This record gives sequence, structure tokens and C-alpha cells, in this order.
Amino acid sequence: MNLYQHLIERHYDIHLYPKTWVDEESGTITFPLYTLDGRLTGVQQYRPEGEKKLHRDRNSGKYFTEQESYGVWGLEYVGWERDLVVVVEGVFKACRFHNHMVNSIAVLGNAISKHWKFPEDRIVIAVGDPDKWSRTLSNGSHFFIQPKIAIDDMTEKEFAGLVTDVLNSFYMIKIPLLSS
Repeated sequence: MNLYQHLIERHYDIHLYPKTWVDEESGTITFPLYTLDGRLTGVQQYRPEGEKKLHRDRNSGKYFTEQESYGVWGLEYVGWERDLVVVVEGVFKACRFHNHMVNSIAVLGNAISKHWKFPEDRIVIAVGDPDKWSRTLSNGSHFFIQPKIAIDDMTEKEFAGLVTDVLNSFYMIKIPLLSS
């Protein structure tokens, strides 16, 4: 499997993310993880041909995460001058929002950590998958959207519709805040 082609198929433009390490020999892609204050805290390894059930196995698992403290992916691409931060479960979901110029971070699971302190003037919208576990993303967010189709399975047209829903939700929250 060509990992660069795989990344393109997952809507991930390697040129936008120069801190991604691709190792064709081991079949591994490594993503850096940061704390919300910008400190490098760990990495997530992704092996497209790995076993999803072996998530704690560095050599055979599809995903392997190692971190000192709670970390997120995508933080270095978030423009803090913008008011909106979309929180999603995984790297490929976050990069789809980046492709539409929407701030997004991946929490690499389905929960926003109680340890994270988002800037108070930011509106946090969580977007989950259509499963019961994604509801925990709503903890710590201003608004939660749970589409009927997983982001990874959406066509570009379906995803553009989701982006519209996210931006409409943002403005529903933001406009009353401006008038108060």
C-alpha cells in the first residue's frame, strides 16, 4: 500500500501537515499530539493495514497512541484569531474540516477532557459519529452535532452540508452573544 496515496484518499494533504512522519517501510504514519497550551505531549501512530482491535499494540495495531498528558491533533493548524473550534474524534475527520478552512482538532477518542481549558471567547462545537459513544463529545462543548453518516463515510457534498450545519450552529450561538 502506498501511504501517500492512502492519505489522499482520506482527504489528508501531506503538504499542509509537514510534521507528519510517513514510514513506507514499516507501513506507519505518525501524527504529533499537543496539549492545548501548545506543548508536544506525544504521538499517534496509524497503520492502515493494522488490526483495529490491537489498539495498544505498537507493532500490529491500526492505532497506537503514546502521550505524557492529554493531547490533541491539529492544534498547530488552528487559527486562534477565529471564534470557532470544531472538536472531532480523529485526525482524518479534523483534516476534512481544515480543507474547508474551519478550525478543528481531534481528541483521539470520544471525550473532551475535563483537563482542557479552551479560551473563554471560543465557541466549541463537537461533531460526533452516529453511535452512542460519540455523545460524550458534547461534554465541554457549547453545541453537539451528531450526523446520521460518519464523517469518514460522507461524500464531499454530504460533508459540505455538515460544514454548513456547523457554521449555522456557530452563528446561532455567536449572534446572541454579540447582542448581550
